Amino acid sequence: TFSPRVSGILPCILDGDCFIRSNDPSPDIGLLFELGITYHNSTGERGELSCGWAFLKLFDSSGFPIPSKTYELFLNGGTPYEKRVEVDPSISRRASSNVFQHMITLRKQP
Repeated sequence: TFSPRVSGILPCILDGDCFIRSNDPSPDIGLLFELGITYHNSTGERGELSCGWAFLKLFDSSGFPIPSKTYELFLNGGTPYEKRVEVDPSISRRASSNVFQHMITLRKQP
């Protein structure tokens, strides 16, 4: 089982709880997830790489909150600010963690 709770120096900041209060009746309110990695190589170079993003609407088409369950989300390429960026088709969407090393080495968009 997965728990969003973490332990360490700043556990309350890193906990996965999310509370939302809004007077906006928009059905498009949701959570934006950005998949990214931070790297540090042997020369001391540091950086961040956006690997894609996904969006989960919090309400269904009838305006009711979505059920609390596990969702499989579509991974969009690029960053949330870029439109119609495809995920690199040479990299499987269900690939192993070795893909991250491959992306850094080849500097490919996932």
